[in-house]
Amino acid sequence: MSAQVVTWSDTSHGENNIPLSLTNVVAIANGVDHGLALNGDGTVVGWGNTLDGAATPPSGLTNVVAIAAGDFHGLALKSDGTVAAWGYSGYGQISVAYGLKNVAAIAGGGYHSLALKTDGTVTAWGLGDFGEISVPLGLRNVVAISGGEYCSLALKTDGTVVAWGDNSHGETSVPAWLTNVVSIAAGEWISVALVGDSPFIVKQPVGQTACRQ
Repeated sequence: MSAQVVTWSDTSHGENNIPLSLTNVVAIANGVDHGLALNGDGTVVGWGNTLDGAATPPSGLTNVVAIAAGDFHGLALKSDGTVAAWGYSGYGQISVAYGLKNVAAIAGGGYHSLALKTDGTVTAWGLGDFGEISVPLGLRNVVAISGGEYCSLALKTDGTVVAWGDNSHGETSVPAWLTNVVSIAAGEWISVALVGDSPFIVKQPVGQTACRQ
């Protein structure tokens, strides 16, 4: 059974105009007014607002294994462990850190970007006015990341969560009792964790988690 992308809600920027070039879609991501889809052949297709370039992946972008979106920018993780970024660059969110490699997962925040490396460390770039790119010193053993509007989340191998950035609505005040977490998602003014029945212990970073509101 082939996958089908379905959209709904606002149409003022073409957010519902799904391109015909979608083939065998394996992943999707969305920003404020644009959508992205990863095709099974490793190419990326975008649609929606084209004014800031977020809906227009770089020409020739191939070998992509994961995608993520910020408010007005897009990210792609390639099979060689490098990251491509495009769209609005007003805060440096598409200025991928020089020499960044060995990336296992990516996440897009409002105006910042996150990369999880295969060694379990996290790199961040873009807007830092709220501390969202100030990765806590010594943070290691991370298996998943998520970018909120002005905050960032990391899930560790022991099932605990680390958060940093804006806390004006309590979004980085991780409950002291929170353990056995298996998935995380950061929104605009909220952070969410899925708790499993047993501790989440893995050896290598897996997947990517990104939530936009």
